[in-house]
Amino acid sequence: MWRPRVTVIERSRERFAWGMAYSAPHPSQRLNVRAAGMSAFADEPTHFVRWLDAIVASHIEDRLLQPDRLEEVLAPVLDRRHERGERRQEHIAELNRRAAEKDLRLKRLYDAIESGVADLPDRR
Repeated sequence: MWRPRVTVIERSRERFAWGMAYSAPHPSQRLNVRAAGMSAFADEPTHFVRWLDAIVASHIEDRLLQPDRLEEVLAPVLDRRHERGERRQEHIAELNRRAAEKDLRLKRLYDAIESGVADLPDRR
């Protein structure tokens, strides 16, 4: 089983876990910061986040939302839906067949009662 290998290099003994990324003298030079703090332009603090959002949205549009890709992703879902619909129709047909059998039996019973072949006792 593959396991990632991580090597930690600490250069500062005064502050634990403040390696190269956090040891820059000025906060704007630090590497490990939130995306909102990574703008290349001081007067546009949200520039990087907006750029990153545009890149991600463009990638989703270009790669994931293409008709061929959507068809590939959704085809199994549509197939399962179609199969479920067929099974449901078969089940409905079976229920209708059973209901028709019961109706026929009930009609024969009514016919037998009306013709006097069957006599149901009066339960009063």
